[in-house]
Amino acid sequence: MIHALDTSRSPFDTGFLKPAKILEINDDTKQVLLMFGPENEALKKVWAIPALPFEMELRWGQTVLAAPGEADTIYVIGVLNAGPGLIPSPDSHVFDSGARVDIGPDKKTLKLFSKTGGLVFEYDDRTGRCRVENPSGDVEFSAPHGNIDFTAAKGLRFSSALPLAFESLQGVRLDVADPLKNSTTSLHLGPGCIEAKASQLDIQARSGQIHMDTTAFHGDRFTGKIRDVRLVADRMETLAGDIIQKAGNLYHTVENLVQTTTRRLRTLVAETCHIKTRKMFVKAEEDVKIKGEKIHLG
Repeated sequence: MIHALDTSRSPFDTGFLKPAKILEINDDTKQVLLMFGPENEALKKVWAIPALPFEMELRWGQTVLAAPGEADTIYVIGVLNAGPGLIPSPDSHVFDSGARVDIGPDKKTLKLFSKTGGLVFEYDDRTGRCRVENPSGDVEFSAPHGNIDFTAAKGLRFSSALPLAFESLQGVRLDVADPLKNSTTSLHLGPGCIEAKASQLDIQARSGQIHMDTTAFHGDRFTGKIRDVRLVADRMETLAGDIIQKAGNLYHTVENLVQTTTRRLRTLVAETCHIKTRKMFVKAEEDVKIKGEKIHLG
């Protein structure tokens, strides 16, 4: 595929030939991605077609000479220099594919370059820092018959512009351990189950939903503070040793029957007790006592 050039922002408006730096080489189309000088900020990167003798091989980082062609295409017609770091040093080893390993002049740095000249691995003995890089491809860590361990004394961070996925045939486990390597907090994702263990659990959200066919809560104490509660159930059963209720007003609406079975019943009303019914039937197996300063019947 030939990438078209936006002529309204062409780097050739002020000249016929322009120097440019190679940023990337497409192994399939053999096109090269060029970056022109900082004076052309509106058009920084352009794909171009090599137009060089077969014996001349283009590499990443080279400065080349570019010229415009027909149909808004750009051609590479010459090489101005080999690019920084592309000339092998005496302490370099070049592989048959073109990849190479460089050891710094002070014997303190080690760099691995790909066949296109891109930096893949770098180690600095002075700082103890290692860096793995692949600007135009993927990086894969593979251990088909073993483990892969990432260990850091300060911190371990994963960052991605796309979703971050962890996949396992058996489970995913996150642990927070004490200095003796004993797990204090853990989150385990197993086949069809999620287990979380911690001394404290805090969940904050603006809204949420929980859908479960069967739910069970076990604990020593439950405390809740809710502004508005609405509960809908086909059947509700409550078993408790003692139930204490306190409310400003309490309203019960029952369509059919209210039945209370107890050994003793006592109702204490501070002011007025008002009972209104269409019919009333009071039956006692022994005595009925009504006591008051005045009793009005009828």
